[in-house]
Amino acid sequence: MKSLKLLAVPAVLLNAVIACHAQEVTTVRILFTNNSNGKLENCFCRNDSTGGLAERVGFIRKYREQHSEFLLLDSGGYLGLSDVEKKGPKVFELMKIMGYDAFGIGDQELYKGFRRFMELFGSQTGRLINASLVDSIGKPVFTPYRIFEIGDIRVGVIGIFSAETFRFFPDESRDFTFDNADAVLDRLIPEVKKSADYIVLLSQMGRAEDVKLAERRSDIDLIIGGHSQTLLDKAIDVSGCRIVQAGKGGGQVGEIILTFDVQKKRLLDFTYKLIEINESYPIPEDIKPRIKDIFSH
Repeated sequence: MKSLKLLAVPAVLLNAVIACHAQEVTTVRILFTNNSNGKLENCFCRNDSTGGLAERVGFIRKYREQHSEFLLLDSGGYLGLSDVEKKGPKVFELMKIMGYDAFGIGDQELYKGFRRFMELFGSQTGRLINASLVDSIGKPVFTPYRIFEIGDIRVGVIGIFSAETFRFFPDESRDFTFDNADAVLDRLIPEVKKSADYIVLLSQMGRAEDVKLAERRSDIDLIIGGHSQTLLDKAIDVSGCRIVQAGKGGGQVGEIILTFDVQKKRLLDFTYKLIEINESYPIPEDIKPRIKDIFSH
């Protein structure tokens, strides 16, 4: 029988090997949506068979049963352009039921002007994040960013739009002022970086503008896009900044899974996919009574 010889391993090398294998990692999950366009439920249309906000409630409920902690974000474009007075309260109520952590704002929300938006939905804006819209002295009207702590990782979320957002906007509705996107980020990102390990933009600038912004800057980790209503099956990688977007109508929910080295706060892995809201996700029976009055016409 052959004998097995044990080699002496220097203590320093042994400790290094143990430390390497003992690397502590943590996972951060982000679900996101954009441009639901006021679609409340499945319309069973020939060219759009996916669910709306109501069916999304069922999906989010199932997801929460599997994952206790994640961020739920929307970049904006959730109100649509028609029947906003009737649909708006229903949209906000459904988003409240789903437990959105933060949502942005775009041209749909401001289509009838800032003052009208605040008259209708001013009491609903507690989770709204936007750094672009400013008052007469250049101060952000809404909360410009928020820091979320998931496990040992702090995620900074900033809301933003640009002139491109309002290219086809009615002139009579322009009762607001907004700052240049780069100027906003130049001012905010150094501040956010003091408290955040990973920086996310909720953008309503469109795919092309998001790419240009990422090309100009190296201080953004993730752009959750909107406005152009582009369906991105794969994330666009611009020098390490990922750009994602989930199309239109709210029939797709994006899932991002980030893996971090806890000690170094360094991103080790990024995965992304879109999940279709289809017949697999009906409205849960125990939630229907809570939203019954929402759908009364």
